Amino acid sequence: MARPELELHPQRSARDRFGFELRSWRKARGLSQARLGAKVHVSADLVRLIEIAERWPTRDFAERCDHALDTVGALVRLWEAVDEERRSADNAAHTDKRTVGTESLIGAMSDLNAGESIVVQMMSLTGEPVAVSMDRRTFMSGIAAMPAMAWLSQSRIGAAGVPTPVAEGDLRDVLQNMWQLRGILASQDNILGANAVAPTAVHQVSILRELSRTASGRSRAAVMDLQAAYAEFAGWLVDDLGDRNAGQHWINNALQWAHEADNNLLVGYVLLRQSQRAGEVADTASAISLAQAAQRKPGLTHRVHSAAVQYEARGHALAGDEAAFRAAIDLAHDLAEHAPPLVPDDWAPWCTPAYVTIHEAAGWADLGQHHKAIRAYEQALNGWPAEFQRDRGLYLGRMARSHALACEPEQAAHAASAALAIARGTSSARIVAELTPLCSALDRWKTIPQVREFTASLTQMISTSAVGNGTIPS
Repeated sequence: MARPELELHPQRSARDRFGFELRSWRKARGLSQARLGAKVHVSADLVRLIEIAERWPTRDFAERCDHALDTVGALVRLWEAVDEERRSADNAAHTDKRTVGTESLIGAMSDLNAGESIVVQMMSLTGEPVAVSMDRRTFMSGIAAMPAMAWLSQSRIGAAGVPTPVAEGDLRDVLQNMWQLRGILASQDNILGANAVAPTAVHQVSILRELSRTASGRSRAAVMDLQAAYAEFAGWLVDDLGDRNAGQHWINNALQWAHEADNNLLVGYVLLRQSQRAGEVADTASAISLAQAAQRKPGLTHRVHSAAVQYEARGHALAGDEAAFRAAIDLAHDLAEHAPPLVPDDWAPWCTPAYVTIHEAAGWADLGQHHKAIRAYEQALNGWPAEFQRDRGLYLGRMARSHALACEPEQAAHAASAALAIARGTSSARIVAELTPLCSALDRWKTIPQVREFTASLTQMISTSAVGNGTIPS
């Protein structure tokens, strides 16, 4: 059943008026929220939230909607008032809320003598500000580390609640350091898992949001570029922790911020990531169209182009179109094999010939040709880079499924047990989700010792862990 539309109140605020006009223009053009979202490369849910004034639209979103709906700039003109309203709301929040940040900590500590509890403002893994009430003892003992939250820093907020601009030279140094930190976090993620690095990644977004409020021109574009990069990374992390809704939130933000930074390469990369996510839930049409949209962006590197084509190939395989799958995967192989030497700004350094082969294996599995899939998985995983251990676990799980469907239970249990060990070491809910359906697939061979041992281990892990929150015990 379709969700009933909420009544809109355009007189209430500029943001409400924007949502009202967006809905009016969308309906006048005969578009659903999903169809408009596809045209402007955001989710239908984001269109809905902006229409009911639960999300602030960006200027880039307004511009793309103006183009898609042929409004002659009507929404961008409305957005100016929305942006002014947002800035006023942000300033009021900084002034009125009792927020504990890195530089207001001493004052907060002295306040503890006046009562038994304190309210602090934090950022959740979905990027939303959250007011958290905690008692004195918890605050005193836990201020150094909150596993699923990041402190919202107030270090750049002046006495009047207005952000203090950062000098251009200092801003360059800050951004360079944050780019380096992102690389370190990505390496740590591959080794330790998303739980270990997600709070730090989310915190960097909160810092970049503050910096973007006072930066302008090229400086602001540079901030938005990095903000988009961290949002895409956060989306990957929370997906791995098992929260696809939060992952969708971050990937939508990444696309909007990449557009605002005018970075076509990053826009293309985020679009292929959206295609990847669509393929994971068997949304065939979106997987193909998003991958094709990524390929239309100018300035793609060979590796990013190859990644986009291989996700298009996955979509064709899911649709049962073997000829289109073969053509696309052959092109992806050609692009990866003839890629020039790697440069620092290539967004897909991981897209090697072995990686394309892994996705070829997934395509053969989708087409029901599991012996071909197994051969491709074995070829790719032979000599798989050690630093991508969690990915190895994911693909071992997929190979195990192909072994089971090819009626090879011992081989399936062997690969699945290896994947489960990696899931334990990296706290990967994504690997566990990949392995869970194997229990039923292997049920008819449950008396085989290897199968019985794997099933028992997986059942124990699921029963003793909050997999949905990514907290898998080691």
